[in-house]
Amino acid sequence: MKINIYGKNFKLTEPLKKNIERKIFNLIKFNNKIVKVKINIEADTNQRGGQIHLVEIWLLLQQKSIKMLAKAGDVYEAVNNATNRLERLLVKQKERGRQKQRQTKKDFLG
Repeated sequence: MKINIYGKNFKLTEPLKKNIERKIFNLIKFNNKIVKVKINIEADTNQRGGQIHLVEIWLLLQQKSIKMLAKAGDVYEAVNNATNRLERLLVKQKERGRQKQRQTKKDFLG
């Protein structure tokens, strides 16, 4: 699995990169068909002059791709929100696949 991390208007630090990589490697438990991960982190200011961090994560699987966006005032919080949402999505997809397998077995066995 290849992980690419990009920052726009934002300086990526080593602890942040390690935190992101650890969170992404935890997603392998839910789907081991992840081929490539692309992460874009952008810092921007909101209307009141505060910092907003936008995290965009692309998971490229063997047959499809998944995109997840998260915004927060803190970059670590934004990364946590995006990876938690991806985790829930991957679990939901895994359960759907299991239900389809069970349904086809019931139909086949009759």
